[in-house]
Amino acid sequence: MMKSMKNNKADEAITEVDSFLKHLEFLENNSSIDEALDYMYRVFDENLLAGQFKLCNQILENAQVDKFNASVLLGFLVITVPWKLSLNERPKFYKRVEKKFRVDYPKEKTERLLKGLE
Repeated sequence: MMKSMKNNKADEAITEVDSFLKHLEFLENNSSIDEALDYMYRVFDENLLAGQFKLCNQILENAQVDKFNASVLLGFLVITVPWKLSLNERPKFYKRVEKKFRVDYPKEKTERLLKGLE
């Protein structure tokens, strides 16, 4: 019985993460970057302040950087800077963003965009 409950909780978390990422992608593509960023900041702010680091880590782990534009990717990094010591997935997410930016932008622009967001 307990194992079943754990699986349900894990399934709920995965569904929540997937729903968040799909909705964020939808807002970015069909609405505006501002609406996407407002949504992201609201969700992260609520969860980080509530100590829901596991959920935030799962979002960072599952976010596919090729699905989001630079503003949204930078938004993930900006909102999580104050919490970076509590988010063990953040350094990996940062590296994925950095790798994408190095392909998409000249070295100087990549460094300028990511400055202070390590």
